[in-house]
Amino acid sequence: MGGRSSREKGRRGELLAAKALSDIGIVSSRAGYAGYSVEDLQHTLRGVHIEVKYMARPSIPKAYRQAIGDAARSGATPTCLTKQVSQATKAEPWLLTIALADLWALVDACNEARPV
Repeated sequence: MGGRSSREKGRRGELLAAKALSDIGIVSSRAGYAGYSVEDLQHTLRGVHIEVKYMARPSIPKAYRQAIGDAARSGATPTCLTKQVSQATKAEPWLLTIALADLWALVDACNEARPV
């Protein structure tokens, strides 16, 4: 898959990821595309970078390395939200990848964002 269809699939994945996060109480929306690299999602988890991958065969280590690089620009905690998609895997859940050392930073961000 290349070009426009790849961007459309990425856009669709970002919209679905934002909905999945919003469904569990983390206000989220797709950040959009401005012709250059921007965050995949806007969300209420302060100090957390979420890299979204919506692919038939996602490479979690590769996606997480991208999250590390993107998060480093702002000093954020890198995370990767991944969903495997294909006709055979429609029911696969969203998976969140984070380094164990960053767990408490994510927990703190979640607690701050939790609606009262």
